[in-house]
Amino acid sequence: MKLDAAQRRIAAFEKRFSDAHIDLACHAALPLALTPDLLYCIWGNFQRDIEQNFLGIPWIAVSDLILSSLCDEVGDELYEMDQTVRQELLERLKQNRRFGKERLQEVAGLLLAYVRRDLNHPDFYYQDFAESQTWAALAYINPQESVRRLVAAFERAYGENPADLMRLVTLTEMLHQPIPEFEKLLIFARAMGHYRRKKYEDAKGEIKKLTIKGDRVDLGNNITISIPPELLELIASPPDTPQDEATQKKIAELLKVIKTTQNENSRRQAIRSLGEIGQGNPIAIAGLLKVIQTTQDEYTCIQAAVSLEKIDPGNPAAIAGLVKVIETTQDEYTLLLAIRSLEKIGQGNSEAIAGLVEIIETTEDDYTRWQAIRSLEKIDPGNPEAIAGLVKVVQTAWNENTRMQAISSLRKIDPGNPAVIAGLVKVIETTQNENTRKQAAESLGKIGQGNLEAIAGLVKVIETTQDEDTRMQAAEILEKIDPGNPAAIAGLVKVIETNWNEDKEIDFTQLSFVANFEPVLPIVLLLDTSGSMSGQPINELNQGLVTFQEELNKDALASMRVEVAIITFNSFVNIVQDFVKVNQFKPPHLSASGTTGTGKAIEVVLNLIEDRKAVYRNNGIDYYSPLVLLITDGSPTDNWQNAAKMVREFAANKKFNFFAVGVDGADLDILSQIAPTDTPPLMLRGLSFVQLFQWLSYSISAVSRSIPGDQVTLPSTISWADSNRN
Repeated sequence: MKLDAAQRRIAAFEKRFSDAHIDLACHAALPLALTPDLLYCIWGNFQRDIEQNFLGIPWIAVSDLILSSLCDEVGDELYEMDQTVRQELLERLKQNRRFGKERLQEVAGLLLAYVRRDLNHPDFYYQDFAESQTWAALAYINPQESVRRLVAAFERAYGENPADLMRLVTLTEMLHQPIPEFEKLLIFARAMGHYRRKKYEDAKGEIKKLTIKGDRVDLGNNITISIPPELLELIASPPDTPQDEATQKKIAELLKVIKTTQNENSRRQAIRSLGEIGQGNPIAIAGLLKVIQTTQDEYTCIQAAVSLEKIDPGNPAAIAGLVKVIETTQDEYTLLLAIRSLEKIGQGNSEAIAGLVEIIETTEDDYTRWQAIRSLEKIDPGNPEAIAGLVKVVQTAWNENTRMQAISSLRKIDPGNPAVIAGLVKVIETTQNENTRKQAAESLGKIGQGNLEAIAGLVKVIETTQDEDTRMQAAEILEKIDPGNPAAIAGLVKVIETNWNEDKEIDFTQLSFVANFEPVLPIVLLLDTSGSMSGQPINELNQGLVTFQEELNKDALASMRVEVAIITFNSFVNIVQDFVKVNQFKPPHLSASGTTGTGKAIEVVLNLIEDRKAVYRNNGIDYYSPLVLLITDGSPTDNWQNAAKMVREFAANKKFNFFAVGVDGADLDILSQIAPTDTPPLMLRGLSFVQLFQWLSYSISAVSRSIPGDQVTLPSTISWADSNRN
């Protein structure tokens, strides 16, 4: 409606009714829509002006207004004013000295309270109505917050209900307030109107009036709104260094795969390839941005974020995508992948730091928390939030190993933090594990010189421990940090007076772990090196073993607790590597030839495991259930039935954990008869050996942080297993 028509309509209402009627109409113009109940509520609450003078609005004015030409019925007992009429009445209310801005905010406050009850109504219609009215009220009480909520609604509409964009465009025009953020949002809303009508050049022209940062428009006051990916492709500037025609053609082909394929593995491979060749290409960047914004697959989102960082370093959407996965995933393995990716690209980024701190504070998984701590150390070591996160781990972690590792990290990045000594003392006072108590006492000795709390902690060790080695160690450390302390002397005297069992002998020659009091996790890799593994398969397997060693060496606790043995089989069975600690493990270079003697190889593994367990028991070493990983690409050429029976019996008696992985060509039916029923065989996707061994290292790290005998949920196999063939 044109302004002069609106003014004529208001004048006619004013001529027909009293000034009190027009006062009610001005108050009633603030809501986007009216019901008789809401209008009666306004009438009952605003019978006086801001000077408390009585307005004398009669109750009949409610029905007079609803039935007048100022209101149009748009639903069952639902009425709206024309936008021009509404704005004219609101301007009158604002300019009238009896009401002014104060009354606008009072009416907005009433409206906010009135609709709050329906924001969680089970009927979507009521929810939608309440939400729109909330935006209208906030436009006068807190216009920046109204902008933020409209931004969120626009971004929801992109993916959930594009048809809703036109309603949001209209609402933005209706609620527009004279502040910079609303002015910019209004320009953006007009662009969305053109976009919805497929007038892309007009939409591009409006967006170009605004400040664009990556894939978002900056509205000011820390409010940004994302640009629809299709529109972003038009807005993107051409690359500084154009790719040659062949590269651009390849990019177009990869984007087509990403957009059209129904296979997530193919999509991820295309995304990885795009990350290798799409440097600076705006179409490639826009394509990856669209994946991050729209994909429901967390692993795909991580891959897109990593590739985006490669071709457009510093793009905030890459970090935002990883943070989104971190905040929403329910899968610990996916969370670990996102953390490690964030570590690589989040250097100094506040959003990345905040995401990692949130994990440290909220995750229930101590290993995941520890990975987040390590990543936080690397991307911003002195960050006070990182320090606060570590302090929280020290104070609250239920797992002693996690607490000790957090203490170690805190010592590196903030040596003087009092939480370090307090945490060590807490470990000493509460742990049931003598080895943990010894480690804590040793750490106190290094940093506790003259510290009263450290001294008190060591005294408590001396007075309470039942382990003579621990008591002696604590006494020696106490003497170093507090020379002459009588508790140190008393502790040493008690050790001397204690009867030692001199008959006990340990076979030092057999044990690489003689000085290691940690429980041991034995791992056996049972690897098929028959002729069918020749070429790329054996090369990828060798690379996987290198990755396995590198990943395990990153984990200090696993390096103390894990022992690895490798057995290969073809026409013969070879013990390539007997059990050794991680720091002694050297990945062998394997070659392929011969037949597939699977049955005999399994029998050798079972005997090797039983022998090793006997060594542990004879020397009082606690151990986890051994883990065997069989990898094969063929069908056994020997008698495998007896070996299969033994595997099933061992697993049923919880003597070990057995996992079978088939490479392309493997006989899955036979593998299903060999593997335990609760851990059926999985097929490797392509030659994803590196991803398989990364998964294995993450699984081992998780198990090594538990208590022997506890059930541990292993990470998802999504990164390497072919879900279509399992």
